[in-house]
Amino acid sequence: MEKAIELDPDYARAYGLLSWVHAHNSSQRYSWGQDPERSLDLALESARKAVALAPDDYFSHWALGFVLSLHGDFDRASAGYERALALNSSDTTLLANMSEVLYKTGRAEQAIAQIKLAIRINPRHPEWYLWDLGIAQYFAEQYQEALDTLNRMSNPSNGVRRIRAAVLVRLGRLEEAREVMSKFIETDLDSTLEEMEDSAWKDREYLDRWIDDLRTAGLPERRPLPLPDKPSIAVLPFTNMSDDPKQEYFVDGMTEDLITDLSRVSGLFVIARNSTFVYKGRPVTVRQVAEDLGVRYVLEGSVRRAGDQVRINAQLIDATTGGHLWANRYDGSVADIFALQDKVTEMIVEALALNLTDSEQVEIARDETQNVDAREAFQIGWEHYLRKTVDDVVKAVPYLEKAVQLDPNYGRAYAALALLYMDACTWGYTERLGMSCGEARRRSVKFLRKAEEFPTSLANVAASRSHLKQGMHEDGLAAAARALALGPNNPEAHLAMAWALITTGRPEDGITSIETAMRLNPRYPSHYSQALGVAHFAAGRMKEAARVLANALEHNPLSVTLAPPLAAAYARLGRRKEARAALDTWLSRWEASATASITGQSMLSNSLPFKWAADHRWVKEQLVDGVMLTLLAQDLTIEVLVETLKNGNVGERRDAVKKIGLFGPLAKDAVAVLIEALKDENRFVRKDAGWTLGKIGPMAKSAVPALKNALEDPVVRSRAEEALKRITGD
Repeated sequence: MEKAIELDPDYARAYGLLSWVHAHNSSQRYSWGQDPERSLDLALESARKAVALAPDDYFSHWALGFVLSLHGDFDRASAGYERALALNSSDTTLLANMSEVLYKTGRAEQAIAQIKLAIRINPRHPEWYLWDLGIAQYFAEQYQEALDTLNRMSNPSNGVRRIRAAVLVRLGRLEEAREVMSKFIETDLDSTLEEMEDSAWKDREYLDRWIDDLRTAGLPERRPLPLPDKPSIAVLPFTNMSDDPKQEYFVDGMTEDLITDLSRVSGLFVIARNSTFVYKGRPVTVRQVAEDLGVRYVLEGSVRRAGDQVRINAQLIDATTGGHLWANRYDGSVADIFALQDKVTEMIVEALALNLTDSEQVEIARDETQNVDAREAFQIGWEHYLRKTVDDVVKAVPYLEKAVQLDPNYGRAYAALALLYMDACTWGYTERLGMSCGEARRRSVKFLRKAEEFPTSLANVAASRSHLKQGMHEDGLAAAARALALGPNNPEAHLAMAWALITTGRPEDGITSIETAMRLNPRYPSHYSQALGVAHFAAGRMKEAARVLANALEHNPLSVTLAPPLAAAYARLGRRKEARAALDTWLSRWEASATASITGQSMLSNSLPFKWAADHRWVKEQLVDGVMLTLLAQDLTIEVLVETLKNGNVGERRDAVKKIGLFGPLAKDAVAVLIEALKDENRFVRKDAGWTLGKIGPMAKSAVPALKNALEDPVVRSRAEEALKRITGD
């Protein structure tokens, strides 16, 4: 196709066929391409070119409709298909292909009629007509007809099994449905309910029904996590066998200490407490835990405390066989609890034949505290802090402060307090703690200094965050590295490293660290998704950034700090309505309906409190610009701003230039008028025009000669130099 276009740049049909090639490269259904997002963009570009060259060619409109459906833009996709049918109503492949758009927009009956018409016109039709007919009949609740249609297929693909399983569920034939689904899964290991949740549909009622039926048939929720390349373990919350429910914190503290000690072993893969504590109080099998968390070994047990005596029962189970590697009982006094915990850790290390380094042996032998009451106070405060609500954070303070009063050498408790006060200032709830933001900062610094006297992985996580907030990136990287050295299985240490990498221009390496954190903590909280979304944003993958952040916000609507970077990603994609809807979740949380008092900088200082390295500050600039673009009136378009820049007074021209810059690469159509603005009589307009061309980036390549000439203008020179770097990459 590309050769045909090279020979004839006005060959509309070639552009249309090229759009289909790119579209199929982007589709999960075909999975031919290496970069689906780029392929989908190229498909849309080619289809639009085909329509522009041949507005009366039905194939061009068909191609555009198909590509828009993959984008999830079903209204415009329907219009494309309808225009194609108006131009050629006898193409049976067009009639059948449109059925997917019809049933995804709640028009299953129309889809059935259209495919049946295609079959009548073309009795020797391809088998996929029957596949799409069966799907449409399923959504139209014609279940027996759907099964009969699918059974007519002589050589059905594996994908047909998936819809057939859903049909059988609706017909009450559950055993057959599960058998069909089992065969489907054998061939398609990657298909999951989670993947289907992310698919583009306008009529969610149809999709939700399909997902429910496939869940009943046995399609897994998500892909099974692969086992790590080293021994892997999940420590389940030990059961409190005491008569006193108040001993829960004592028991939970012991479980968490075991996780912390094991996490120091670099040769072991240890699931984080956040992901194992979700099973607390739930009847669950060892096999299910192992499958959910992707580990081979599971440690479970119980604790009974009576007066000053304690009994620990523990067993290490190989989930692949269900066999016990060992099981033992430990009796002693409460004062000996830390020694008893060390015995359990030693037995696990021995059972898994792990070789500890000298430093690991020292770290495991070094208890964070020997004071039982301090450990219990810390546990209560820590659990409140981890809930991340303002009320819980307020409740956490006295317990954490009590822990350091009882044990002045309790490094982890000092680190927790440092993080708590750091967060309080960032999220703006210091008043609830009875102090100013400045006082919270002072306390955070004080407790961090104490924490660093008794090094822990958590203390270095706090130190890394503090350094990045101040723009001290080398120190932030070094602290993150120390956090990983002390806790190679600490997901927050990997996340600290991720932020240190992202803010210094290494988003790809940052993504690797985030993925490690997510693997260690499969039930990860929303701030992991926030880091991943921003990393994709920094790497220029706006669609992936928006997808990650939107999914996270949908699953946890209270995590409103996801909203500003999500709005910025949507804005950079030109999806301003979606950007505004996302930002409204943040505005409602902060009770700020009047946008005049809000800036993109203030919003992002809450969501993303870290500073970017000087050479990469443009990432933060793009995030801020995206939020500010979202706050503009929806009817303020590039076209309107260009007209103002041409004909407005000085103040209006300056304002227009700055606002054009908020659009970034989307303002490519304004490049010509910005080149003229480099010669404006007002020096501020000239200066801002240079800056805005830099924000447009490589899409402003045609401005390079004008910017080189502008280097002679001392007012514009610095902005022109920066713009040239950003446009050319030199």
